[in-house]
Amino acid sequence: MLIRNRLLLIVASVSGAIVLACGVLLAAFRDESSLSDARFLLVLKNALAVANPDYEVNFDFTAHGPIPVSEGRAIPVVIEAQGGVLDAPEIRWRDRILLASSGDLQIPDMPDWGMTFSLEKVEQVSGLEMRGATDALLSDLPSSVMVRAVVRLKKPLREELMEGIWPSNIDVILLSPEEASGKRISWDGKPVGCESRGFKTCDDSLHHPISPVHQFRRWVGSLRQEDDALLHEFGLDLARLRTVGDRGEVFGFAVTGAPDTVRALFKDPRVDKVEIAALDI
Repeated sequence: MLIRNRLLLIVASVSGAIVLACGVLLAAFRDESSLSDARFLLVLKNALAVANPDYEVNFDFTAHGPIPVSEGRAIPVVIEAQGGVLDAPEIRWRDRILLASSGDLQIPDMPDWGMTFSLEKVEQVSGLEMRGATDALLSDLPSSVMVRAVVRLKKPLREELMEGIWPSNIDVILLSPEEASGKRISWDGKPVGCESRGFKTCDDSLHHPISPVHQFRRWVGSLRQEDDALLHEFGLDLARLRTVGDRGEVFGFAVTGAPDTVRALFKDPRVDKVEIAALDI
């Protein structure tokens, strides 16, 4: 009986130590002070952009990193409707991502707009049903109008197989089908250097930036298991991000262009659907 009691005591002590260690570890993941300024930018700013393909999230370059505030630390960001063009009416505002000293995370509210609904609709309506109405609308528009559109591919493609689908910069690429949160995992399609994403080093110059899919993979590769709790605040999951990165396929994209250029997408056999998100008149 004495031996049995001692064994039970040992088991209880070990179990208690494990529970205590897990609690301390989880608290460390959410501890505001445990996230360096560099990783603050790398993890949180990119997570906001990845989870919201209907918006473009930019650094506020008046601030060179997270700034101390009374509640903790904040990243100033500039948020605007995806696919903005010069002199067009915009949804645009300055905001911040706040990581409070308590570990609580405050994320900017991203209201639904035309592209939000187009991202949903392009998954719901058949390509043939949508094509006629979209083509008729585009054919009646003057060439001075800039069209923001969401495109769904007939099947997911590797990045190198997308050559020639769109003649200029793609606004954002969609790296997954519709997620449970209602939005897709995405990455900026514009040819930006990785420094603008918060990476410490960039093997390629700004004249030869790495491709969007490789940028996404580089970001996912930089994430750590302890980032998962913060990623969940954005509706993201580390395991899911790694799966998407390993697959490296593009399911669709969003673009901004003249009506005839957007209409030409219908001629590409790789394109399934084109949904108009907004018109910049």
